[in-house]
Amino acid sequence: MNPEFITILKKLVTEQGKEVLFNSAKCKAFLADYTHGEFKKESRLLIQTIEAGVPKAIDVSDNLSQCKQQQIRVLREEFFIAEEVAENIMDTLVLILKKTEEQTTLSMQNKTTSSYETNKQILSNMVKEEYQQHQNTLFEERDNSINDRMMLIILKIAIIISVVGVF
Repeated sequence: MNPEFITILKKLVTEQGKEVLFNSAKCKAFLADYTHGEFKKESRLLIQTIEAGVPKAIDVSDNLSQCKQQQIRVLREEFFIAEEVAENIMDTLVLILKKTEEQTTLSMQNKTTSSYETNKQILSNMVKEEYQQHQNTLFEERDNSINDRMMLIILKIAIIISVVGVF
């Protein structure tokens, strides 16, 4: 397929979602807008492919090589599309559908990683704050204990002075 058409198709799927490739009427309308009336042959072949259910088959397939062979045979036998052209269409759809799926997966992984890092940082800050509060409490208790001890010593000294002063 024409590289410019593939670029337009990628943009269409990125902006409208891969579901647009599962509905021939919807895709036909969007293609008219996105291609500005150009790429009529490619658009017609894509619509026929959508009507044959090829994008859905690719999307749900776990075994792409087997799926490609089956769908190429369908396009060749039922729509009389040359095998080379059918292969080209299949490769384009696999590229677009599976690449979009990979990008979505990567995007979600990045968001998850980012969320994990954010949560990790928040927890780290909370632990640091809790530790600092604990240290402050210990210092206050220690200071209070020292003050209490000093008061006792001063009191004892005062008592000793008063007793010694009496003798």
